Amino acid sequence: MGKTISLKKIGTIAGITILLIAVAVGLFYQFFMKGVPFEVASKYANSNRTIVDALGVIENLDLSLFSDLSYAGPAGDAHYKIFVTGEKGTGVLYIDMIKQAGEWKVVHANLFTSNNTKIPLE
Repeated sequence: MGKTISLKKIGTIAGITILLIAVAVGLFYQFFMKGVPFEVASKYANSNRTIVDALGVIENLDLSLFSDLSYAGPAGDAHYKIFVTGEKGTGVLYIDMIKQAGEWKVVHANLFTSNNTKIPLE
């Protein structure tokens, strides 16, 4: 008689594998995507008068999974799509940043309000 793996064991192994992948993706997202560059983007959103005028005081910022971050050493770039909820409305903030000499800086940003109005930001 040869050894066979039961469907129950296969299901258990597949479930554990999927769980481990989900945890790894979540940790990557939390520590790399929502690290210092996200803090810089958050400070920008909360302190930008145009955003606050359009949406009210910021209540929540959610980073889209369709954001991009790459850096090595003192240089890098980030292109974030952030869902913004304010006390007066919601919008989507598209923000481009660069890292030069170890410091992240916003270089370009646009806010799209819930009625799809584009507001260029400085």
